[in-house]
This record gives sequence, structure tokens and C-alpha cells, in this order.
Amino acid sequence: MDKGFTLIELAVTLVVLSLILGIGAPPMMDMMQNARIRSTSTQLVSALQMGKSIAIRNNTTAVVTLNADKSWTVEAPQGTVVNKGTISAVSGITPVPAANVVSFNSLGSITNNVSISITGPSACRENGGDITCLRVEVLAGGAIHACDPSNPGGDNACSL
Repeated sequence: MDKGFTLIELAVTLVVLSLILGIGAPPMMDMMQNARIRSTSTQLVSALQMGKSIAIRNNTTAVVTLNADKSWTVEAPQGTVVNKGTISAVSGITPVPAANVVSFNSLGSITNNVSISITGPSACRENGGDITCLRVEVLAGGAIHACDPSNPGGDNACSL
């Protein structure tokens, strides 16, 4: 009696394995894109919170700048860079208004609401896609949070 696999058994096993991988790969890619977007929103919220904290702690203004190379800086007056970092790779980071600068005053508030959309390479859920794109909002009173624009009225709904 021979031990081992026949060619037919090996072929059937490979077909079943490829079917399982083919079914599971697209949801796994969506999950990875969603994780990158969540990570980016967390990084942006942290950078903005840092700028707000520095402004309040030092009783001065602090500026958080989103740079074109997907990095950010927190600056105190006279352009002193307090901290800087790089945002993980996602397809799009779009601030509204178009200025890439958020300036906090000594009370931790800003003059205008700011909304920063974070998108992936695929279509967002609110546009009929499978990716949960997020938005980081900074309200005039200084509140900073990440929200889901595809979930109006939900727990994580956007204000702007």
C-alpha cells in the first residue's frame, strides 16, 4: 500500500483552497483599507488634540499643519515646531476649508469649523462602495472627533 497523495487528491485540494481564498480575499482587502483609514483618523485626532493642549497649557496659539507629503506639524508661536509626525498611507486627506492649517487659541477653540475627509483607494460607503471613509471634525468650540459620514444620525454621526 502506497503512502502519499494522488495527483487527483492534490488537484482537488488546490481547487478547494483557491475557492476559499478567492471568496475571502476581497473582504480582507476592505478590512485592511478600513483599518488604514481608522489609523489615519486616530493620528489626525491625536495631532489636533496635541495642538489644542499646547495652546491651552501655554496660554498662547498653536498651529497644526497638514503638509502635502502627508505629514503634520504642531507649532507654537514664532514657528517653534513642538512635534511632528507622518500620517499612514491612505489615498486621500481633504481638509475643508481648503487651508491645511488649524489654529487653536489660548482657550483651545478655533475661529471656523474644520472638516478633514479621509478616503481610501476604493469608493466610500456613502458613495455606494464598501469602504468606511471617515471625517475628522474640529468644531469652533474646540471639540475634535472622528465621525462616519455614511452614518447620519448614528452613534458616530458627523456634525458638519
